[in-house]
Formats: sequence, C-alpha cells, structure tokens
Amino acid sequence: MGGEISLRQGSSVVIIGGGPAGSLFAHFLLKYARQQHLSLKVTIFDHKDFLKKGPPGCNLCAGIIAESLNEKLKKEGIYLPEKRIINRLDGYCLHLKKKAPPLHLTCAENQINCIATVYRGCGPRFSRFPEVISFDDFLLTWAQDMGADWQATSVTGLTLPQYSHHPILVHYGSASSPRTMEADLVVGAFGVNSSLLNRLKQLNFGYRPPRTLVTCQAEFKLGKRAINKLLGNFIHVYMLHTRPFKYATFIPKGDYLALTLIGRHNLEANDLELFLQTEEIEPELLAWIKTPNCRCFPRITISSARHPYYHRLVIIGDASFSRQYKNGLESALVTAQLAAWTAVFKGISQADWRENYHRLARKIIGRDNLYGRWLFHLNNLVCSVPILTDIHFDLASGRPRKNSIQTHRLRSILWNMFTGNIPYRQIFKNLLDLKLQFFIMKESFKYLWRRLIKITINRQSHNQPPE
Repeated sequence: MGGEISLRQGSSVVIIGGGPAGSLFAHFLLKYARQQHLSLKVTIFDHKDFLKKGPPGCNLCAGIIAESLNEKLKKEGIYLPEKRIINRLDGYCLHLKKKAPPLHLTCAENQINCIATVYRGCGPRFSRFPEVISFDDFLLTWAQDMGADWQATSVTGLTLPQYSHHPILVHYGSASSPRTMEADLVVGAFGVNSSLLNRLKQLNFGYRPPRTLVTCQAEFKLGKRAINKLLGNFIHVYMLHTRPFKYATFIPKGDYLALTLIGRHNLEANDLELFLQTEEIEPELLAWIKTPNCRCFPRITISSARHPYYHRLVIIGDASFSRQYKNGLESALVTAQLAAWTAVFKGISQADWRENYHRLARKIIGRDNLYGRWLFHLNNLVCSVPILTDIHFDLASGRPRKNSIQTHRLRSILWNMFTGNIPYRQIFKNLLDLKLQFFIMKESFKYLWRRLIKITINRQSHNQPPE
C-alpha cells in the first residue's frame, strides 16, 4: 500500500465540495481504507445547504439519473430512496425536424425499467414538497454515515508546501473569521462553476481548468396534469436551427417542467427570452412557458483539464474529467472511485496520480469524449441538412422496414447517445457496422430515387398543356 508519499494512520483528508463527486470520493476512500485497516480523518467543506430551495441549495444540474449510474450506485450498496425521485419517465422524444412528429425512444425497447429525474437541491424557489427530495443531500448524508465530517463553510484558498512531505494548508471560513487547517491530502470536488478554479490555476503547479460553455436552465411550474398533456411521460429533446441554440431539453419534474438550453456559444440572460419566441417549438408548449420560477446559467465542460494533480492534491469531477454533454453525475462517480483507489493503494504523489488516476481517467472519459465529439458533429450535420434529416428519421422510425434488425440498431445508437448508458467509443463502433451502413446506404438510395420520380412526375404534370 502506498508510494513514496502515502496516507498513514490518522491522516487528515480534506474534500472541497459536498456534491456527488465529493460525497462519493468520501464513500470510496473510507471503504478502501477499512479494507486496509487504515483510520482516516475525512472532512468535507461545502457552504451550500442542499436542504434549501432555489440557488442556496442547487448544484446547477438537469438531474437525470442514467441507468448505468443507478446500477453502479446499487453495486456500492447505495439505493436511492423512492421519495428522492421526482419522476420515473418512459424514454425520450427526439424532435428532429420542424412540424413533424417526434421520434419516440422508449425504455421498454432498450430493456430498461425507466429514467429517473431528481433535484440536486430541495427544489426550485418557492416550491413545496412534503418530504426532503435532494439527491445531493442524500449522498452527503451517506458520506457522513460512512464517517466523514461536513463543515458548512467555504474553502477560500490553499497553500502548497515547499517540500512534498509537508502537509497542505487549507484556508477556510469568512473574511472576519478566517481559519486554517493542515491536510495530508486535499481533493478538489468543487465543479467548474466554482471560483476556486482560477485560484488553483494561480498556484502554478500546472493545472489548467477545462474549457467550458455557459448554458441555461429554467424551471416552469405548470402542474403535473398540464405537463403530462403537453409532453406525456417523456423527456423531449429538440435539435434547433435558430441561432444561437443547438439543443433544448424539456424534463418533467413533478409540478415543474425543467428546461436545459445548450447553445453554439455562451448563452446570456436575453437568450432565454429569445428562445421562448422561437417557432421551432410547438405553440401549445410555448404558450405555457412564459416566466420561469427559477433560472440559472451554469457552465458545462467541453474538454478535460490539464494536470489536475500535485503532491497531496487531486481534482475530480467535472473540474477534471466529464463526459461530453452527458452523465456528469456518472463522471463524478468514476473519477471519485479512481482517485480514492489511487490514494489508498498507490500513493498521493504527483507520480502516483499521473500513472494511476490521470492515466485511467483519460482512457475512460477523456479519450472516449473524442468519439463523442465526432458523434455529435455527425448528428448536427444530419439535423442541419433537411434531406439527411428526412432519410434518418424514416429509417429510425421504421418506415421502410418496421421490424428490421438494422432499424433497431439505429434506434439503439440514438438511445445510447442521448442517455449516455454506454461509452461513446462503443456507440461509434456500432455505427460503423458494415451491415448497418449498407442498410442506410440502400434505403437512402431508395428514398432519393422515389423523391426523384416524384419531382419528375410533378414537373411533367406542370408542363403538360391544358386540354
């Protein structure tokens, strides 16, 4: 156990951030430490109270629990209580083209029970729920039950030691009452919306935060009956062509309809008002979403961080590695587990993080995102060229051959792209299947031939002289 610099009996571990990455790191660290009969003092710092509603308790996330994440949590013995789940949904509706029926992708056809939605905090501003519903509070409470201590205050900075065998100084508390503690290991689990990103960058140990994109999230209180009438029991994803938008996702959450907007560049406050006037969304839906009850403009990562480690210091979660557009919660679990395993079984020096945590995280998430970028670029191309949109919509909806194996494969590819249940690399490999590509080419040729014949007939009929 351990390298040149390693955790010892009674070592102090500080986790900055009490969201899923921080709480799950505490879970894995304490689990592995007990396997090694190692006693650690683990302290989680987070000023947010996840039992509060609105911004004070919110962790800026759409809150979709993918089946793959749910299975990994269950494997660890972490069973999300039913009262913390807001909705169990039947699948996705993809709106690929304007004024056309959506493409339904269901959990049943993908052999999944349902998709769960949660609130990271305790709901939107002024909302009322009969019980505690916060997903982040559940995980933070779990970490405390495992033996971690939670301090409801902010970390204001770090002082790195001159020598690697010395501890890191952690500065926390308010400006009027600053405090400092020593830590044998510091774990940054604060996310890309934290001011600590630039402070760590200024410590000059090589850390470069991920590139980010400002998105928009909003909650509209419509009532369960109205939401079911408008959307059914599905998440609706719109491929948008109106600039500056790329995707809009509507997620049913109890009495609230959650909207997530992703743009071609950083979104601003007036972009939400612009979206609510777009003609690409059904007028019936736009008529209901006038003024949001709660809204925010969080950042999402569009690249991986550089050098997210130093002696006695490691950064996890989306401030380090996160999947492209999908499964930020699962990325938090993966990076937390890899970092905790490295800390307990390998060591906490720069070399240990580089050879173990960083190498594996790059392989599992960083390199996989390269395939994800190609997949989403290809999807954007298909959605931006009307004839390609028509062809792929017909193929995925099963119009040429309703029960075709290749149709099911194409639908499975779309499902996994939007749920993130399997790695992008596997999705890309499935897409390059020769039988599937032959099917797409053959049916595309048939579609183009039928369209050419139709255009020819229309021209002949138009040019025919009247009797």
